[in-house]
Amino acid sequence: MIGLFGLIPYVGNIFAGLLLTPYWLLRDITGASLGKLLLGTTVVRKDGQPATVGARVLRNLPLAIGPAFLIIPLLGYLVGPPIAGLMVLIEGILVLTQGERLGDRMAGTAVMKKAA
Repeated sequence: MIGLFGLIPYVGNIFAGLLLTPYWLLRDITGASLGKLLLGTTVVRKDGQPATVGARVLRNLPLAIGPAFLIIPLLGYLVGPPIAGLMVLIEGILVLTQGERLGDRMAGTAVMKKAA
C-alpha cells in the first residue's frame, strides 16, 4: 500500500503531460490565445490571410514538445523539462533577434493586430 504513494510523482508528471501537451498545441486554435485576445492580436498567414487550423497548431509544436515528453514514465521526467526550457530559450532568442518564433517560421504564420 505504501508503495503506491511512491507512484504519485510519476503519475502526476504523466497527468501534467497529458494536460499540457494539448493546451500548448491548441491554445491558438481559434486564432488567438487569451493573451492575444487581451492585446487585440491574432495569428494569420504571412500574407495577412487567416491562418488555417493546421498552421495554428503547427506553430505551437515547439512549445508542446517538452510537455509531451512528460507522458513517458521516468525518462520523460528527466528529459521533458530540459527540452521545454531549451525550446523556450530558442523561441525567445529568435523573437529578440529576428522578430519571429520558430513556430511561426515552421507554420508560415505571424501575429498581427486585429483589423478594427
